[in-house]
Amino acid sequence: MGKIAELVSKKIRSLRKQNGISQADLAKKANISSRYVSQIENAAPNTTLGTVEKIAEALDAPPQAILCPEGSGTATKQSLRIIDKSILLLQSLKKTLT
Repeated sequence: MGKIAELVSKKIRSLRKQNGISQADLAKKANISSRYVSQIENAAPNTTLGTVEKIAEALDAPPQAILCPEGSGTATKQSLRIIDKSILLLQSLKKTLT
C-alpha cells in the first residue's frame, strides 16, 4: 500500500467517524458503492481525485482536509495551490463531459 493511499484512507475514515456516519451513509451521499468506501478506507490503490472530491463534498469538508498531510497542522501554500489547481481542472473536465 502506498503512503498517499494510506494517508487518504486514514483521513476519510477519521472525517467519516467525526461526522458520525456509516460507510453506507457516506457511500450514498457521495454516490459511490459502500464496498468502494470500504476499499478506500483500507487504502485501495488508484482512488481518483474525482472520488476524493465527491467524498469530501459528502463529508462537508474541503478536499485539502483529505489530501494534505498532517504535521504542522496546515499544508504549505505550494501544496494548497497544487490541490486547488487539481480541483479546478477536475471541475473544468466535469463541465466539459456533461
